[in-house]
Amino acid sequence: MITLGIDSSTDILAIGLADSNIILGEMKSEALRDHASRIMPMIDNLLTECGLDKNQLEGLVISIGPGSFTGLRIGMAVAKGAALSRNLPLLGISTFELVCQRVQKRYDRFGLVSVSRRGEFYIYQSDSDSFEKEKMSLVSDSGLIKISADLTLGVIGRKPENWDQIAPLKIDEELLTVSGGEIALLGSGRLAQGERDDPATLEPWYLALSQAEINFGRQ
Repeated sequence: MITLGIDSSTDILAIGLADSNIILGEMKSEALRDHASRIMPMIDNLLTECGLDKNQLEGLVISIGPGSFTGLRIGMAVAKGAALSRNLPLLGISTFELVCQRVQKRYDRFGLVSVSRRGEFYIYQSDSDSFEKEKMSLVSDSGLIKISADLTLGVIGRKPENWDQIAPLKIDEELLTVSGGEIALLGSGRLAQGERDDPATLEPWYLALSQAEINFGRQ
């Protein structure tokens, strides 16, 4: 099942193609706030490199976050548009789940961190073999420092400036890389088993309000 995977939840835009149990190809780019202008050319280039065209796609997988508000919405809009216009099955997967599966092979207890805004952090605390969304939370700088005393931590995406002071014990860097190919591979298997999300209702996984929503609430 030829599947396109997209992760736009961090400053690194990652895409990949997979078919059954094989990664066909992947690309990544440091997008910062430039996801919108980069995502379609990257998809076109990856399809060309793999000798495919859009008509050969059989499924789509999109990262639902948590992560960048704008980045997630751009990736989600592209995936939903393609799913609806081409009548393709769509599945949302958390980047944290993907990285968690990789890290669990080496660490028993750990925390995965991603920078939010306003001095806060998304953190997933794992002590089991399965990914449980209930273990994801939003914490302050001081809260993260307190947690780091008991857990080995790793950052998905951009590191905070004071990361060396926050996390004395760190997960090996190679385990934390966002891979568009792995997202496509994981999603391809699940789509083949019949898992689906409704493009009309699938939304990014947010743990906090955006700045615009906060400002609107103050009016």
